Amino acid sequence: MTTLSTYAYPPSCPSSFVYALAAEGQAQFVYHTAVADFAAFGADGPVRIEVTLPARTGPASVHPLSCRIPCEQDGAALRFTLPGPGNYLVQADELNPLFLYVNPLDMNLPEAGDSVIRIPAGTLAEVGHVTLESGQTLCIEPGAVLRGVIRASNAQDVTICGGGIIDGSCVGAPPAGPRARLVVIEGCKNVTIRDVILIQPESWMLVIGACRDVHIANLREIGEVISSDGIDVVGSQNVLIENCCLRNNDDCIVIKSTLGDSSMGVDWRGDVENVTARGCVLWNAKAGNALEIGHELQSEHIRNIRFEDIDIICVHGHGAPFSIHNGDRATVENIVYDHIRVEHHYDKLIDFRIMRSRFNHDEQRGQVRNVTLRDIEVVESIFNPGYTISVIGGWDAQHTIEGVHFENFRLGGRRVSRPEDLPLYTAHCAGITFD
Repeated sequence: MTTLSTYAYPPSCPSSFVYALAAEGQAQFVYHTAVADFAAFGADGPVRIEVTLPARTGPASVHPLSCRIPCEQDGAALRFTLPGPGNYLVQADELNPLFLYVNPLDMNLPEAGDSVIRIPAGTLAEVGHVTLESGQTLCIEPGAVLRGVIRASNAQDVTICGGGIIDGSCVGAPPAGPRARLVVIEGCKNVTIRDVILIQPESWMLVIGACRDVHIANLREIGEVISSDGIDVVGSQNVLIENCCLRNNDDCIVIKSTLGDSSMGVDWRGDVENVTARGCVLWNAKAGNALEIGHELQSEHIRNIRFEDIDIICVHGHGAPFSIHNGDRATVENIVYDHIRVEHHYDKLIDFRIMRSRFNHDEQRGQVRNVTLRDIEVVESIFNPGYTISVIGGWDAQHTIEGVHFENFRLGGRRVSRPEDLPLYTAHCAGITFD
């Protein structure tokens, strides 16, 4: 029999007026935001779920579809069983999604000590700003809420964990000032960020700027403003992102190299190397892309980037599930998209371009080399044919995209074996192959 851990949130937290939720027959708090609601709890096995929907709600489904979770809809009740810890969501016609964040029972919380900043379960901490130093851990326990922004600069051995919420809605930037990024880790080494929920940012949600040796695991995000990038890996090396669930109104996972705006003088420009994102669930709406490299690439090299075993629930705006926008001088090479599933896309499917935009500063254009899209499964809606396109375009004969390999790429159940199958439009590129 499954054991459940139910989290108690502060009374002031906004509760959903759309959904009610029971897990294993136990009522769970459903947290409300403007673009999505969510519930978080712990379990050590399969969990029977009942969601109460508003009256006259249309058909509902459980995602990612790759989990193949059947559901029974009986009037206002939606019933299904989750297989265990993981990230899931309920999507019903004309309703914001309901995200379900199922944790293991043991959240591996740190023991008390001088180096641990702890926000206890069931409490709300209005902190404004938290600055982490070398060797410090910020632990926001399940059911706790921290309102404010987090910064760590030129530090090492820094951890943010706990299962609780970081809420950026009450930072209060001056009207004429820049909007605050929610969590910024810059110039740091040996960083761990795991199990926390980020909501309601003013701008980018998590920035890893000029860092080395970073592990991001089981991060959950709900961003509603335009520019609510999910995870920005900027001028950093040796980064592992895994088992995250990101709902953003801009790029979900994005690779960049740009000066940044560090108050501590950390320059975020630098090569980006050895980055892996795997096991994630992504929801992109309004702006940006699901998996993005660019636009800002002020470095010599962006290389050895892997995206694997990822469910892209949707890209609703004019971005793309797969995008490279090289607007500066970098050589982008050795990029792999492997075992990616796309449930919905709209304007573009693949968008690889060397270009110049308002975000770019280098006078010299760059290159893109050796990109592989392997074992990709894309659902095709009735609105895609004749509307959705793919683009691979270099800048000129000297600044090209070369070596883009499609291996078992399937669109609407059909294997893509030629450019017309996407359809794909090209310029200043070479070595595009289909296998």
